[in-house]
Amino acid sequence: MIGDRLKEFRVAIGLSVAKFASQIGVKDYKIRDCEAGKQRFDDELLTSITNKFDINLKWLLTGNGDMFDIAISNSNSIPRNINMLVEKAVVLNPDALQNTLVEFIIESSVKQKLRSYDKSIPFAKYLFWNRYDTVASYRFMQQLLKKIQKNTDLNNIQMENSKQVLQKALEEYDLGIAEFLKNSLQEKDKATTFKLIESLNDWDAYCILKDIDLAIDAFEDSINWLSFKLPILKLKNKE
Repeated sequence: MIGDRLKEFRVAIGLSVAKFASQIGVKDYKIRDCEAGKQRFDDELLTSITNKFDINLKWLLTGNGDMFDIAISNSNSIPRNINMLVEKAVVLNPDALQNTLVEFIIESSVKQKLRSYDKSIPFAKYLFWNRYDTVASYRFMQQLLKKIQKNTDLNNIQMENSKQVLQKALEEYDLGIAEFLKNSLQEKDKATTFKLIESLNDWDAYCILKDIDLAIDAFEDSINWLSFKLPILKLKNKE
């Protein structure tokens, strides 16, 4: 249970309920209720916890992995190598950065990949059809720009190979959200599944599109019990 794992983490870092709650700006009764299983973990609470503490979100949600494994960080963090690329490109030529990122994302065939899964996994269309345009657009690039942090180790990155650097950086950047979703689907854990779905941002959506092969079987096995929540699946299955 997530509440048990939260309590285990809180005790491990030596904080009382009151101190833990104050660290993330919530009332202590909310933490007590969540730990006792009397209240669900909403997206705001999960975000506050992962932003404040070095807790492994995968471990908190599923019990898999290490408690303090920070390899999977919260979705607001951007890998250092992407920061380096973006800042260097901004310094050299901001317009070229826009073109490079947008060109790369479009060439990644996010739209085509989504459509290729549409017939076999209608749920994928329901989940991403209104998201992929944001992922594969100028707005995605803007998300990166907003998170730029100054770094002095940028001199070796050249604009001419920025596309390759970006591709490698994105390949290395994997939130693991697809794995969470697969686990919750296979375990028929409706609460966790829909909590993940509702909390997805553009980074998460992009990562799932990259790694959606991990979840294909789980999606197909779960069509029936997902349908009550996502009526579009019933319509698609009748077509």
